[in-house]
Amino acid sequence: MKKSLLLLVMLLCSIGQGVAQTLIDGIYYDLLYSEGGTALVAHVPSGVPKYSGNISIPSMVTYEGIPFSVTSIKAMAFSGCSGLTSIEIPNSVTAIGDLAFSDCTGLTSIEIPNSVTYIGFAAFDCCTGLTSIEIPNSVASIREGTFGGCTGLTSVSIGNSVTNIGDGAFSGCTGLTSIKIPNSVTSIDGSAFGRCSGLTSIVVEVGNTYYDSRNTCNAIIETSTSTLISGCMNTVIPNSVTSIGKSAFSGCTGLTSIEIPNSVASIGGGAFSGCTGLTSVSIGNYVTSIGDGAFSGCTGLTSIKIPNSVTSIGYRVFGGCSGLTSIVVEAGNTYYDSRSTCNAIIETSTGALIAGCMNTVIPNSVTSIGDGAFSSCKGLTSITIPNSVASIGYFAFKGCSGLTDIKMMSATPPTTGGNLFADCTNLTTIYVPKGAKEAYNVEPWNSYEIVEMDDTGIAAAPTADNQTVAAPVYDLNGRCVGTTNAISTLPKGVYIVNGKKILR
Repeated sequence: MKKSLLLLVMLLCSIGQGVAQTLIDGIYYDLLYSEGGTALVAHVPSGVPKYSGNISIPSMVTYEGIPFSVTSIKAMAFSGCSGLTSIEIPNSVTAIGDLAFSDCTGLTSIEIPNSVTYIGFAAFDCCTGLTSIEIPNSVASIREGTFGGCTGLTSVSIGNSVTNIGDGAFSGCTGLTSIKIPNSVTSIDGSAFGRCSGLTSIVVEVGNTYYDSRNTCNAIIETSTSTLISGCMNTVIPNSVTSIGKSAFSGCTGLTSIEIPNSVASIGGGAFSGCTGLTSVSIGNYVTSIGDGAFSGCTGLTSIKIPNSVTSIGYRVFGGCSGLTSIVVEAGNTYYDSRSTCNAIIETSTGALIAGCMNTVIPNSVTSIGDGAFSSCKGLTSITIPNSVASIGYFAFKGCSGLTDIKMMSATPPTTGGNLFADCTNLTTIYVPKGAKEAYNVEPWNSYEIVEMDDTGIAAAPTADNQTVAAPVYDLNGRCVGTTNAISTLPKGVYIVNGKKILR
């Protein structure tokens, strides 16, 4: 979104107002004679060195004997001026344009005067040196991405006239430890404080009729719906909360455990995405819906239990949870199951496996593997796909960097979606039934070595012709009995080569 808005801003800047930029005392302005003599602080022209050092914007400038009042800082006026260290804005300025100070990484402090009523989209985006900001009472809205990526920001004071805090307004402000929402605020986007991994305290001021922090929960709750829209590492979800909003805890890396009470019916998309420190999750017995990517990227999570109340599970709910070793659907759930202790989530009505982990054993009753079912499951090293599976979805094994081989039990390749094995950097071998090698000589299977198994499902022994480096051969007692370049001299039987059973 930011990229598309940036392009729009650049287009509008290029259209301009038909006024040539004028340099006055080291600062470029657009001078508007038709508006009673007003000056807009502008970006330096192409090929001219960017603003740097300490800049003091005057309230009035004079050009050819005509006075102009400085009323606005235009979109992108100081964007990318990494050498800018401080800026003084006069009380005559009422508007700070979109991306006006974006990527001013050297800027450490700025005082926004009470005259300013408008601060544009991403106005201070990625000002990583900025440590504190006070938003005056004259400002009504903190727009999308205004302070996004200000990683050095540790102190924020929000004025008592602010009514709206937009999408990603403070996202990625990792140095921010506390935030107080005034009672004037009537609208907060759920991603306003996303990836603020250092947040330990979130408080809504008493008297706000739209939001609250009931029971000193360290979270923002929409009062009318009892939806928790933003939390932090110290959040305790009250038993009166009915839903957890989209991206409510996204990127909260300091969160280690969470208990979702029985009052909660739904967990929104990406609600806990990127909570890499999360090791323990307890899902209440009345949750019915878990949204797309709700726990994606929770790399510290090792086990999850889905209660029998759940009727809807979204796409890639546990995608990128590389530490998951156990997935269990509670007995009695009529929509999903973990049949045969398979360590996976299966949609009961269709037989589709929608989420797996490194210890998943796919039952022979599974008919399909869903989109992204094992995506970024880096601990998965080998998987057997039974002959009941007729289709495998898009990105099903994407990013399974530990996966080395796949055993296909059907002589007919299942239909597949795109990017099935994207970023499976260690995948080398596809084992197929005897006589099925030619059938698998199609994408995506033929990108890997295809090895036929015998009727028992054991791979045929490698020979000196296809083994580039002789590997040791072990019997079933673990004794080394030879090497692969002389395997033909061994008695017929089952041996172990490179950790896999083979038949001689």
